[in-house]
Amino acid sequence: DVEFPEPPYRHSYVLFCNKTNRHINLYWFDNDETKYHTSLAPGQQVKTNTYTHHPWIFCDRDSNELMCVSKPKFVEFL
Repeated sequence: DVEFPEPPYRHSYVLFCNKTNRHINLYWFDNDETKYHTSLAPGQQVKTNTYTHHPWIFCDRDSNELMCVSKPKFVEFL
């Protein structure tokens, strides 16, 4: 089960950077449903609008192996 943060939810921007040598698929959860967002080639990045309560999943495009985030950077703008 996925636990979501409590309201208030905040609009957020995120930059996903694929620093692997694999093609990565990005998914997010919405009301217990997994939604495909995009695929990133090695070295590619994408800017994404999201919300603070949206959890993300990253999988290898070919093997569907779950990938982990390394060295995340968070910046909050007030």
